[in-house]
Amino acid sequence: MAAAAALRAPAQSSVTFEDVAVNFSLEEWSLLNEAQGCLYHDVMLETLTLISSLERVHSPAVLQQEHTEQRRQGHL
Repeated sequence: MAAAAALRAPAQSSVTFEDVAVNFSLEEWSLLNEAQGCLYHDVMLETLTLISSLERVHSPAVLQQEHTEQRRQGHL
């Protein structure tokens, strides 16, 4: 019963860039070719952008600003 409840209500915890970043050792970096290094850079940049946008969306200041804008526009 508790397991089913856990599946219905997942834990709400923050995810940081460090939680999802892939870090290579110097030896591992030396094994990557240029295209692989560029792909790594692109993926990490996109990941950082997505994580940052999640933090921004849930920021109390951002939520308050959005609420204020909606009230001004007559949506609330």
